[in-house]
Amino acid sequence: MIRGFEEQFEKTTIRRIQSLLDRISKIHFAGCAQYYKVELDICLRAGALLGSLQVSASLLEIVVRELEINRISKDNRSQEAMFVNPQRELEANRSKGFKIIKSYTIL
Repeated sequence: MIRGFEEQFEKTTIRRIQSLLDRISKIHFAGCAQYYKVELDICLRAGALLGSLQVSASLLEIVVRELEINRISKDNRSQEAMFVNPQRELEANRSKGFKIIKSYTIL
């Protein structure tokens, strides 16, 4: 049986984790990111902080990729762009990495 985070940490850490859980619960994710949100919630409630870090990094990557795909789609609204697959284009150019964050003012 897994002990909850309330049994594993001091009061200040418990408050910080609870604050994270509250903030995460208010965010809506679309698609597969929703599953990562659930996994993140489970990891935090179990006190698995390293697991939470891993899941949150994956969730961040998924959300940033989705933002970039949406941006590529909006930039390619022309007739010929109907044949462009933004996700395939993003995967083909792996050098972009997290440099794309600079194009967004608020995440």
